[in-house]
Amino acid sequence: MPITGGSTLEFENKRQKRDYFRQVNTISLNGSPVKPEWTHMPITFTKKDFTLKTVSHNDAMVIQTIIANWKIGKVLVDTGSSTDIIFTNTFREMKINPHLLEPVEVPLLGFDGRLVKALGKISLPVSFGNLDNARTEHITFDVVEMCYPYFAILG
Repeated sequence: MPITGGSTLEFENKRQKRDYFRQVNTISLNGSPVKPEWTHMPITFTKKDFTLKTVSHNDAMVIQTIIANWKIGKVLVDTGSSTDIIFTNTFREMKINPHLLEPVEVPLLGFDGRLVKALGKISLPVSFGNLDNARTEHITFDVVEMCYPYFAILG
């Protein structure tokens, strides 16, 4: 079941919310496209990136990535989810000050159909690739307190 809601659907006002939902399923371009240098560098996965630890594993993709300079394994890439999540055990292990968390207004829906209130949200740098071919993006994560077989979810 995809996970929806969370900090990706927080709006400062009704106009932002209305404009957001008008843009859903709309592709438009203002001006000529500007392609940063990194867009020409493919991110690739090899067979060794897909080594499964258990036979019954059937999720789309589980990767290892660097989040806030910490190498984090067991990160679920869930293209059906609309939010990015770090679980509290991972957050604590990363030794990030919990006072840096910002409040979250919209609960998450999708963990077995339950509503889950995040402890807060935080923007962290996430790096993909290796030294020869890397890309770093700032991603806003909802921090969720629950036991889950992954350390983080990228939606």
